[in-house]
Amino acid sequence: MDQRERALAIAARLRSIGQPESFVKIVKGSSPSVGAELTLTIPGDQLWALRAFRCTLTTSAAVVNRLVTVFVDDGSTEYLRTTLDAAIVASTTAAVQFFAGAGTAYQNGATNIGPLPAPEALLWPGSRIRTVTAAIDAGDQYSAIVAYVTDIAVSNESANLARELTQLIGSTPESPYEEARTF
Repeated sequence: MDQRERALAIAARLRSIGQPESFVKIVKGSSPSVGAELTLTIPGDQLWALRAFRCTLTTSAAVVNRLVTVFVDDGSTEYLRTTLDAAIVASTTAAVQFFAGAGTAYQNGATNIGPLPAPEALLWPGSRIRTVTAAIDAGDQYSAIVAYVTDIAVSNESANLARELTQLIGSTPESPYEEARTF
C-alpha cells in the first residue's frame, strides 16, 4: 500500500468512527523548581486544542533581562514556537500570557502577551508545552501555570490514526477529522 492509499484508508476509518465530543477546560500545571523552565505534558489519552496559556514569572534581583519563548513539541519535533516581544526585567513578578488570535506580541503593564495560532494548535497525547527563557537566573520562579484548552474526547484508535494521517500528509491539520474528510 503506497502513502496515498494508506492516507485514504486512515481517512475512511476516521470517518467511520465519527466526530469526537469536545469540551473546554482549564488545566493547571505544577510549578517547576526555582531556576528551572516549566513543562506541561499532554496526557497520553487526551487530544487538546490550545486556546491560551498563562503563567507567572517572578524574577530574581540579578540584573539581566529575561525573554520568554513558549515551545510545543513531542520531545523531538517542535510544532510551535512563539516569543514575547518585551523582556522581563529583574525583581519583577510578570504575567506571561499567550492566546490564539493575539496578533503580535505586546506588553500591557505587568502582563506580557504573545500570540498562538488561530485556529488553535492541535496538541497530540505526549506533546509538551514548555518555556525556554533567555538569561533565566537560578533564583527565577515560574508559577500559576494554566492552559485553557478544548479537550477532544477521542479513542486511542482515533488519536493514533489522526497522528499517522498527519505524519503521512506532512502537516498538522486544524482537525484530523476535517482533514480526513477532505483528503
